Amino acid sequence: MEQLMPPPRPPTSARVIGCHILFNVNSVKKSQSTFPLSVITSPTSPTTNQPKKQGKKTEQKKQGKTEAMTFTASSSVSSLFAVFVLLVLLLCELSGYAAAADIALGSFLQPSPAANWSSPNNTFSLSFLPTPTPNPAPAFTAAISFSGIPVWKAGGDSALVDSNGRLRLLPDGDLRLLNGSGATVWSSNTSNRGVSSASLDDSGNLRLLNGTLTVWSSFANPTDTILPSQNFSTDNLLQSGPYSFALLNSGQLRI
Repeated sequence: MEQLMPPPRPPTSARVIGCHILFNVNSVKKSQSTFPLSVITSPTSPTTNQPKKQGKKTEQKKQGKTEAMTFTASSSVSSLFAVFVLLVLLLCELSGYAAAADIALGSFLQPSPAANWSSPNNTFSLSFLPTPTPNPAPAFTAAISFSGIPVWKAGGDSALVDSNGRLRLLPDGDLRLLNGSGATVWSSNTSNRGVSSASLDDSGNLRLLNGTLTVWSSFANPTDTILPSQNFSTDNLLQSGPYSFALLNSGQLRI
């Protein structure tokens, strides 16, 4: 039975935001601010028999005293605010980029001997993990894991292979999970789409790349877990066994 939950607050999207700034430029009014700036100068040289100057000119200071010059500095608050926002946005943008390790076409993983594709800081790794099954024969799932905990599985829970299975990044750009018999268990369906390499970055996102363009990613195709910097939209579905989680176009969550 489909259960509808109340709309989330705010009803924008189910997203964990790493760095987000909201501002309204129109709310910033331009204003001119002035402030005195005192500059200390060297002591004045002694003067003798000089008549006092008339009018509105200032009197000379005594010997040993300092002169104060007042400067007026004016600046636009909105301009300073704009510069500040740009700097913060730049820092947030840079923080959003995670280092990634390149995976060449033709690369593959297999359960034995065990190997993995790791992110640069080794926080996430893609490898085969053993899965308990009622059958006596061992079964494995190709998964991205964090500290041994799977956060993404190629093909989901049901995509299992035997000890001779492989996860291959084919020369045509398709990422394919194969059983020991050579049968395809799961595929990214990216053949002949210009994929030139793959990468697993420090945020846990596995991407198939055409140069710098992302053709396919695990973040856009979640299985049962959403990571902190990952979006979850109406196009996604989380599935774990008989349970599923989805975000409807109405903004309601379906479990």
